[in-house]
Amino acid sequence: MTSILRRRTRPQPLVLATTIASALVMLACTAPPAALTPATLAPADRAALADSVRAFAAGMVATIDSHNVDGFIAHHLDGPDFAWATYGAMTPLDSHLVSMRAYFPSDAGKNVRFRLGESKVYVIDRDAAALTGVIHSTNVDAGGNPTTGHEVWSIVVHRIDGAWRVVQAHESYPRAPAPG
Repeated sequence: MTSILRRRTRPQPLVLATTIASALVMLACTAPPAALTPATLAPADRAALADSVRAFAAGMVATIDSHNVDGFIAHHLDGPDFAWATYGAMTPLDSHLVSMRAYFPSDAGKNVRFRLGESKVYVIDRDAAALTGVIHSTNVDAGGNPTTGHEVWSIVVHRIDGAWRVVQAHESYPRAPAPG
């Protein structure tokens, strides 16, 4: 009797293979959790969210254009997961606060102006998006000579308590021309 029970409880290779294959097919046919799929938004909703993110970014640039460093930094969510990438390094938000507070009152930064140029928004869902845009700058030196420039700026924003906040930022600047 023991040998009969043992034989019946031991899985047969064909039965085991069929069971595993069936489980894999069922797993492959089930929908992934909602958290892993992109949000399905109507085109009008997607456009409105993109406009909202673009307006948020333009407001950020207007804030730094007025040299309001604390206001600009307040648009960011500080914390262990925040990253600001620039010049080949990732730096914490407080480092930018310190450097910006020193830069704008200085001779090098007191006359610099900014404006947001062309930008593209990728809506992830109702509460998350990414924007990449060009920030144009003009600085006038002590002799009245303007210098213009630009950077490409990317931000990932998350809506928290009804307000957009930057959770990741990246800046890149054009390469300096090779010496003549």
